[in-house]
Amino acid sequence: MKTIDKGTLTRTILLWLAILNQILTALNMNPLPLDDNTVSTVITTVFALWAWWKNNDFTHAAKKGTELTKSLKNGDSVQVVKASDSEANNMENNNDNIFTYHKPNENTEDRYTQLRAKAREFSELVDELVPASREQSLAKTKIEEAVMWANAGVARNVKGGE
Repeated sequence: MKTIDKGTLTRTILLWLAILNQILTALNMNPLPLDDNTVSTVITTVFALWAWWKNNDFTHAAKKGTELTKSLKNGDSVQVVKASDSEANNMENNNDNIFTYHKPNENTEDRYTQLRAKAREFSELVDELVPASREQSLAKTKIEEAVMWANAGVARNVKGGE
């Protein structure tokens, strides 16, 4: 909370003043020189709606979210990476998982077959629609690469019995 936006702080203070005014009015201690409770209610409602209409970023995550939104609105290129706690804990032993042979099991073989079949289908579509060229060759290489990465994802992350 060390670096709360000035606008957020102002809106929050105004909201609490409006709430305090409403409480005092309810206790017949009207702080404003107005006798009409309706005026007090309207003021409270207006301040409350105005205060919370804006983004009030109190947490670090909310501030980062606002920064991301601003970047996207400005057309900036952004990369968002979220690692769950379990992924972060597994990073230490990641080399063991990456550089270990993963024997196919009852839960992986069908996945490999499906991935290869769809990749072959797409590769054949590229053959059919894209003239023989460097671009066609690169597209087919990327399809092959995608299958390899997908298979690695299956091998490294799908255990037997799942």
